[in-house]
This record gives sequence, C-alpha cells and structure tokens, in this order.
Amino acid sequence: MLDKIDKKLLAELDKDSRQSFSQIGKKLKTSKEVVRYHFENLIKKGIIKNCYALVDNYKIGYLIHIVWIKFHNITSEIEQEIITKLVNTKNVGVVIKLYGKWDLVIGIWAKNTIDFYNYYNEMSGEFNKYIKDRLITVEVNCSYLGQKFLYDQTIPTVRIGNSLKEEKIDEQDIEIIKALAINSRIPAIDLATKLKLSPNAVIARIKKLEKGSIIAAYKVNIDYEKIGFSHHRIFLKANISKKEAIKSYIETLPQVISVMNYVGYADIEFRICVKDSVEIYELLSNLRKRFQDSIEEYDSVMFLKSFDILNFLPI
Repeated sequence: MLDKIDKKLLAELDKDSRQSFSQIGKKLKTSKEVVRYHFENLIKKGIIKNCYALVDNYKIGYLIHIVWIKFHNITSEIEQEIITKLVNTKNVGVVIKLYGKWDLVIGIWAKNTIDFYNYYNEMSGEFNKYIKDRLITVEVNCSYLGQKFLYDQTIPTVRIGNSLKEEKIDEQDIEIIKALAINSRIPAIDLATKLKLSPNAVIARIKKLEKGSIIAAYKVNIDYEKIGFSHHRIFLKANISKKEAIKSYIETLPQVISVMNYVGYADIEFRICVKDSVEIYELLSNLRKRFQDSIEEYDSVMFLKSFDILNFLPI
C-alpha cells in the first residue's frame, strides 16, 4: 500500500510539510518530479488529507474546547445533516465520528468561555433534542509525536500550550495563519497576491510567526484507515503524583501520535494508531501493569471518520 518512497515522503512531511519537493528530493536522493508524483498519488488515494500548520492557539489568545456528544432518537440522515452543518460552522476545526461511549467529537476555537458558550448554543440549538449526553473539555497542552509507527526514524516532538504569553499579531498575520492552517504548502506568492503584499513581506511575516512559535510546526494529516490502521483516543484517570512519569512513558510508545492534558475529564489523554484490537489490548495491558498502582481507570473511543480537513485556526 505504501512503498519506501511513500513512507520516506510522509516522514519528511511530518517533519516539515512546507519544504519544497526539491528539498525533499535531495533528502530522499531522488528527483523533485518523483516526489511530486508520489505526493499527488497519496492525495489522489485520500491517504494525505491535507498538509497544515500546527498553530499554538494560546499564543494568539484562543482556547480549544472539545465537545464529546452522544446522540439518541436520531436517523443516519439527520446525523449527516448535523455533521454537514458542523463542518461548515465558523470556529469549528475538527469533526470526527466515533465508535464507543461517544458518537461524535467536535473542536471549537474560542477566545473565552462566554464566546464558547455562545458558539455552542448557536451551533447546537437546532439539534439539541438529539443529544442524549455531552462532555465539554478544554485543551491545556499537547505533545505531537509524529507517526512513528510508519517510519523507521525519529520525528521531533512538538509541544504547544506550554506558555500563556499572547504574542502581538495583526490582521494580515491572522490571514496568513488561517491560510497555512489548512494548506501549509501554499506558495508565498499566492499569499502575497491575496493579501496585496510583496512575496518578501509575506516570507518575513511567516518567519516571524515561526520564530515566535505561533506556528509551531508544519505537519501532514493522514487518513490512517486507508493504510490499514485504526485510530483511537485513550482516556486515563491516574494518581496525580505519577502523572508525568506515565506521560513520559506513553510518549516513548511507537503507536502513540499525541499526548494531551485537558480540563474536564481524564488526567491524561493520548491518541494511538494500531493494526488490530490485539495490539491495543496489549498496549493498554502493559501500561496498566507498569503503573498498576497509579492508573485508576481508563476508557477509549475509536475514530471512524474525520470530516473535512484538519484546521488549527477555524476563525
């Protein structure tokens, strides 16, 4: 399904999805035409959903609210109508269908609790009668570890949300971030035309955003199911004194692609990609054995389908 060049290409995009085909070609010891062919083929197959800028939301004054929803008395047609509306709703950057305790998860970007309250009520008003239960959590920080299970190499860990210092940016910076958040490969000249700036001015602004870690990294969004993996989110309730030790261990596991802290439910949350149910069972069993006196409870959901592209600044 994925050949050696595909895997090496995905690894390079996971490190920096804004680098050119020529730059990637030099690292892969092949031509930019070969890299372009493999990239476009992965797009065509739906394996690459989009390349995106990973934005540190705290540095531009936004909180990410994650809403977990359980439906009842709902048909598949009504569910699809709800999903379509959510995908096209401003401030919603993630919409994923689940299997498990929850049916749907959505990510809402808001400046504060009042803004979130207004966005959520306006968004959910039409379908509130179909919601049996909901859980609202707020992301505190996140470590992105890369798709290590795919590549035989180390991907640098990217951490966001570790500083509450809000950086000063203007509307043109915001427009640049919004564009890169859904397509990190957009050429500077295209951004310059859109913003009526010179290409050099756009490049300078991007470098400033990178230097301030507002743009923390450029990553690639993969449809794991299309390459034979299932995607799960694990929730751990643990002894607070052992929390950092557990997190540090989890980050070493090749199946783990991110580790998060949230307010509102679990003490630790992390995402994994596995080949089958046996692999997830063994991973969780080994984790509980290693920290048998510290992990009090765990739960999980499986990601069935992610709708639309991933967007780290849907404002």
